[in-house]
Amino acid sequence: EFISSNYSKQMENVLDKVASNKEQGENVLREFYDYFTPLVDHASHKMDKEKPEETGEICPKCGHKMVLRHGKYGPFEACSNFPTCKYIKPSEEKADKPFDTGIVCPECGKGTLLERVAKKGKNKGNYFLGCSNYPSCKFISPLPSTHQHCPSCNNLLVKDGEHVRCLDDVGCGYQES
Repeated sequence: EFISSNYSKQMENVLDKVASNKEQGENVLREFYDYFTPLVDHASHKMDKEKPEETGEICPKCGHKMVLRHGKYGPFEACSNFPTCKYIKPSEEKADKPFDTGIVCPECGKGTLLERVAKKGKNKGNYFLGCSNYPSCKFISPLPSTHQHCPSCNNLLVKDGEHVRCLDDVGCGYQES
């Protein structure tokens, strides 16, 4: 009932009343949770939990059976002896190691810039540069590397639309025409 168009329409009307101060937001939330919480409790106690499917493999860490589980990022293989054994089989879909440009990170000065591929979001599949020192350093450049060095400062050349320019466009400013 919570995903029906009728419920959405009713909720929009209620929220409009809250926005125009004809209804108290706290009262709306209290009414909703008073109705919704028992439904969730009932579902969590009465619904059958889906059992993980055995894969036929054995866990290399503890020897128990491996099972196929489903998480928020999709299916994965894990040890059936969880939480005692937390082994998760590495995904075969993992991309190759990121290309290390060898260029020192301009933000932290400790790591090097790696060329990576975005795995999710609106840029999924696009190349970007990120610091090898992540998560300590959060430097990121959405511009893909040309795998060539700048003739002026030996920094990295990146593609910026139709142009190729130095990654250090402020300090160096080199651009190919």
